[in-house]
Formats: sequence, structure tokens, C-alpha cells
Amino acid sequence: MDPTQEAIGLVVRLNDPRYMSDASAISARIQAIQLSQDAWEVADQMLRHEDQHVQFYGALTFQIKLNREGRGLSAHDMRTLRRRLITGLFEGSTGTMSKLVIDKLCLALGICFKTGEDPWSCAIQDLVMHAAEGHMTESGDATARSLDNAIHQLTIGQRNVILRFAQLLAEEMSSVEGSSPQM
Repeated sequence: MDPTQEAIGLVVRLNDPRYMSDASAISARIQAIQLSQDAWEVADQMLRHEDQHVQFYGALTFQIKLNREGRGLSAHDMRTLRRRLITGLFEGSTGTMSKLVIDKLCLALGICFKTGEDPWSCAIQDLVMHAAEGHMTESGDATARSLDNAIHQLTIGQRNVILRFAQLLAEEMSSVEGSSPQM
């Protein structure tokens, strides 16, 4: 069976009271998928699903994979992953994505901020530019004027997502001894 379809089916069953007696076995299988090589793609597909429980597990899977394997990702792979997460964050924030899923994605992006070979020094700027332009620009390429213009183009929802990311990132970084966020 396709791992994505299996994971989606398991999450649906996990949240169905009829399968309560199987919850521990279902959870164990979900965890096995979250730790597999396929988990990156599974997580990406789960974020695109209409069910908020499935979206949550997609975001959680990204977070788990980043915590376990983020330091081993190449600079290219980390940039690609950031693009995927940011795109998912802004696409989802305009649709059916819950605040809990948005928070999970923000936390996964926070892991990107502090992990890997490729330091992400312009996180907030990159989020603003992506939200305003609808695609990723090279980190740090925005001028003060283009950033100011981009901020004025943002919807309230986009601003809220960026502010939530900033808040969660600041909280996460304050828990890391000797670190302070550079935004």
C-alpha cells in the first residue's frame, strides 16, 4: 500500500471512536511511517489533505523528521524543505488549516531556523516576501523598499501567520541557552 494513503487512513481511524481499542497499534504504525524514508513526501501530501487531523499529522511528521534528521540535511535540501513548509503554511492558512496545524508548521520552520548547515538569517523577511509575492525569493534579496511594499500587500491572515511564527520562534530561541533570535 502507498505509505501516504496508509498514513491518511490510519489518522482517520485514530480519530474515529469505533477504532478506540486499536489506538495504540494505529499510533505505533503512524510513528513507524513518520520515521521512514518516505515520511518527507507523506508529510507533504498529508498537509494538502482536507481533514485537519491529517494535516496536523503531516505537520507533526515534518517536525519529527527535522528534529531527527535536520542536522544531516544539505544546505540545498534544507532550503527546499523551507520552501515546502512556507508554501504549505500560506496555502493552508487561507483554507481549512486549523491554528494548531499552523502552529505545528511554524514550529517546524523554527527548527529550520536553528538547524542545518545553511543558516536562515532572514526568516521573517522571507515569510513576508513569500506571502506578498506568492513564491520564494532568495533569502535576504529584498530591499527595505520592497519589504515595506510587501508588508502593505499582506492580508490580515498572512500578517497573523507571520506574527505567530515570530512569537513561536522567539519562545523557542529563548529556551535555547545563549541564543537570541536575529530577525
